[in-house]
Amino acid sequence: MCWRIYRVLLTKSGIHAIVPDRRRLDMKLASHALPLPGMAAASLNYSMPVIEPIDSLEEIRNNNQVESRLRSIDWSFSKDDTDYLSHDIHPYPTKFIPQIPANLITALSLPGEIVWDPFGGSGTTAFEALLLGRQAISTDANPLATLISQAKCSTLSPEDLGHLQKLSSRLRALASNRQDAEKILKEAWQQISHLVPEIPNIEKWFHIRTIQELAYLKSQISSLPNETCKVFASVCLSGIIVKVSFQDGETRYASKPRDVDVGETLLSFSNYLSDALKKHEPLQLLLQYRRPIITTLDIREPFRKGRLGPVYSNSVDLVITSPPYANATDNHLYHRFRLFWLGYRPTEFANMEIGSHLRHQRLKRGFDLYAEEMSLALRNIYEALQPGRFAVLIVGDSLFDGKIIHTSEELANISEQIGFEIVTDIERPIHQSKRSFIVGARRARQENILVLRKPPRKIRVVLYPASYKMWDYEVVLRKREIVGLLKTAPEDEGDGRYSLELDPFEVDRIRRLTFTHKAKFNPGSLILTWQAILENGNTLKAKKNRKEPKYVTHGIHPYKGKFYPQLAKSLFNLSGVPTNSWVLDPFCGSGTVLLEAQLNGLHAAGIDMHPLAVLIARAKTSICQENPYEVDFVLKDFLDEIEVDRSSPQHAEWFPPKCHEEIRSWFPPPVVQKLGWLLMEIKKVPILAVQEALLVCLSSIIRNVSQQDPKDLRIRRRNPPITDAPVLELFRQKVLELRARMRQFAESVTAAPYVMKPARVIEGDSRTEEAYAKIAPMNGFDLVVTSPPYATALPYIDTDRLNLLVILGMSSSERSSLERKLTGSREIRARERRQLEEEIPSLTIETVGSQLAIATIQEIWHRNVNAMVKVGFRRRNMGALLLRYFRDMFNSFRAMDKYLARDAQVFIVIGDNKTVAGNTIMRIPTTDILVEQGEAVGWALKERIPITVTKENLRHSKHSITKNTVLWFYKDSSRQAYPHHRG
Repeated sequence: MCWRIYRVLLTKSGIHAIVPDRRRLDMKLASHALPLPGMAAASLNYSMPVIEPIDSLEEIRNNNQVESRLRSIDWSFSKDDTDYLSHDIHPYPTKFIPQIPANLITALSLPGEIVWDPFGGSGTTAFEALLLGRQAISTDANPLATLISQAKCSTLSPEDLGHLQKLSSRLRALASNRQDAEKILKEAWQQISHLVPEIPNIEKWFHIRTIQELAYLKSQISSLPNETCKVFASVCLSGIIVKVSFQDGETRYASKPRDVDVGETLLSFSNYLSDALKKHEPLQLLLQYRRPIITTLDIREPFRKGRLGPVYSNSVDLVITSPPYANATDNHLYHRFRLFWLGYRPTEFANMEIGSHLRHQRLKRGFDLYAEEMSLALRNIYEALQPGRFAVLIVGDSLFDGKIIHTSEELANISEQIGFEIVTDIERPIHQSKRSFIVGARRARQENILVLRKPPRKIRVVLYPASYKMWDYEVVLRKREIVGLLKTAPEDEGDGRYSLELDPFEVDRIRRLTFTHKAKFNPGSLILTWQAILENGNTLKAKKNRKEPKYVTHGIHPYKGKFYPQLAKSLFNLSGVPTNSWVLDPFCGSGTVLLEAQLNGLHAAGIDMHPLAVLIARAKTSICQENPYEVDFVLKDFLDEIEVDRSSPQHAEWFPPKCHEEIRSWFPPPVVQKLGWLLMEIKKVPILAVQEALLVCLSSIIRNVSQQDPKDLRIRRRNPPITDAPVLELFRQKVLELRARMRQFAESVTAAPYVMKPARVIEGDSRTEEAYAKIAPMNGFDLVVTSPPYATALPYIDTDRLNLLVILGMSSSERSSLERKLTGSREIRARERRQLEEEIPSLTIETVGSQLAIATIQEIWHRNVNAMVKVGFRRRNMGALLLRYFRDMFNSFRAMDKYLARDAQVFIVIGDNKTVAGNTIMRIPTTDILVEQGEAVGWALKERIPITVTKENLRHSKHSITKNTVLWFYKDSSRQAYPHHRG
């Protein structure tokens, strides 16, 4: 198998990064600064932000406090590597050091917020914003800067890397054979000659062979399969232009002709591309498919209809930028030949380049031109910013006619006239490494960090509901979320819209809403909530008329009895627990609550006795903690490995001998050997979390490739039986879906307002204190959200018997033993039934914690015992089964309570079901009984919230429970708990 070699590097918080190809990267961790899955601070002396992050916008309300925090930093960063990773992927003379935006982003914004650099240059701010979990927008008047930024901030997929590596190898092979190269270039010339730009006196600056080979390179780049590859290759082409020309170095605009060999330019490009790919690899471990918005834009143009390119009025949370020095640089001249060869006109850029020395000379204008154009830029920055938010300009002094002008002072005066507050102006010494054609730009010894703020004011917001039709209870929960999170009662505008006024330092809470998907600021932009992005992607155009419950890894495997993720998130919001709180699900099933907790900035822990449920829960939560870049590579390699069916009869022996007979009974021989082969291939995968996810993908198709009727929950065989099944095709489709969902999530995660935390999932018994002791945090769980099994509602193990048999190698006897132990199981042996029935007449509150439970159990048992007609074994067992179920639930409550924090809250999603007792249909009042049991352990019932859930389209599901209640308890320290309970 062609797996690359990986090294797992553990960090202090347990999050890890996977480093490929034996190459060592020195990893550090600052979980507050690098919030995204699997992200450690790779590498090459990466300089972590030294300032502490803010936890809420309240921390930046006071300008004096902001100034004090910013002045506490040594902004020189003289000992730091300022060209780490790919910040030097392409020559760019006026870029500023990445440590500056990294610290400013950390100090002045929250995860998921929008950071804009209007003078984006080579993408330094955008790159740092992505690493720090923010949405990034970078604009610049220079189209080459746009390309460099796009290349720097791109994650090349395995397919992209393959295309670019093949291009490099192909060109190197061509360059090595001069005779063939000369012939091929000559034959191609007629088709590629139009790609030569109209450069004045082109022969003065380029050899004819260079011209031919550059045109050939352009034709090869244009044939690449996607824009990501074309951009990356185009930046590499730009990177060699000066080297292969007659220009005398990067900083001298003079021609120095020389001889050029055939293939020299092709080889130069091949080497540059190969080196760039190597430089880019550690960066990709950090970028992880997160993408900024990067475009070419003239910042002097006004907003039109509330928009300037990709930037909307009142939408940006932080602006960080380093405007050009006045009268100092000429990027249009520095990049003149590069712009020509990339298809741009340098004169167009020259006419809009703010601060250009040649432009000042040509127009015979002094600093007034710079001030005039920077005023236009500052007005646009003001328009873009949300009220109360900051713009930071890193500027240097200007030199006109031998006089120094203090640029920061001049820009501060202009900013005040526009309406900005001046927060502070910090001087910092700069590295003596900037290059320019202009002497004035080389003499700078210090620059200024000018911090501005758009004055805060109340913001009028209109909240829009999800596009799908909501249940009535969801409409109620939505309004309660709004009131609870935003601390304001909204006005009903009709059609599901609510309006309200918010303090500008509270608007970030909007992104946490569940059933609200959009918010419009008046005047200003329309933003998406995190839930909307999870369900539909980060686009305002997405509109689905159905609720999406399968986002990220929620849909990785079907599982009976689970409740949907939006409800779990809504309950998190209703509880009001802060980010970083601990959530427990003692009946975690397939991990819906756990994954939702992760996606919403909460620590999560779960327990379940069902081995398949634990595998699903662990898979769906752990793969989200892996580096998505490495996960994508591993999944691609795996898909390549199983592209062709290489199974054989010997693979049927992969399974444990104890399972062979039963497997042969339920699966045709060709299916058995395919399943064995796939299980063997999965075990070769080098990342455990991906292994488990692949096992779950395989498990999800088991019923469809077996003799089991896939539409029947009972044990029923197909008629007629199958002789084979498309195992590989179904499985590959599941893996492709997993890869696509992980990629979509990785691309969207910069909008997350939270830092994802690892989840703890164990196979254990929630009735025992030992299970909680393994996963409990030091100060106890802050919140419980769970949907426990209903009383005798679903045969979980029986339903999943084939999955347990094939995936986990559990025999029939092992499954039967486990089934009887589950809370809510229908299975019971005669001896245990008789023992329980002996207890029923004399049941006490100490046993089940509920007088109503005692009365219900006794009445059902007496009715069935005294029935005039003969009752079946299910009805005969009901009294004992209910005693066992309610005793188990009470023991779970008591064990759980000992590991809850002092002010913990508990949400239990439960429903009543029915049974026939004697000749009468009786309701089993599970909801009321659990209320009494909760109160018996010292919990106070705050509220009952009625909800309705849906059922899957399966036969024999007509008795499934659709009317449910959410019981909302809080731990009441003042109440008298059950006597045996530790208070």
